Amino acid sequence: MAARVYLSALVAMGGVGLWVLAGVTLATLLTGGLTPLLTTAYGQFWIGKVLIVAVLLLSATANKWRLVPAFESGAATAPRRLQRWRWCWSRLSS
Repeated sequence: MAARVYLSALVAMGGVGLWVLAGVTLATLLTGGLTPLLTTAYGQFWIGKVLIVAVLLLSATANKWRLVPAFESGAATAPRRLQRWRWCWSRLSS
């Protein structure tokens, strides 16, 4: 069972990588090249959206690989980790 979960996580990470590559390619084609992607308002807005999604993906990764295993193993530091995580996100969202 654990091998299946690990394999599905690898497939999902590969899928996200392909999604990002397709998005960069499409945005480059829509703006007419890499330079307009970096200098136009549309390109800068798009880059901002990509950075926001990257932060969300990193937080999901931290949750998957750090918080969940700590709770599953019954680590004494798990509630404190979750509390710090919630504090960070509350500061970012306000």
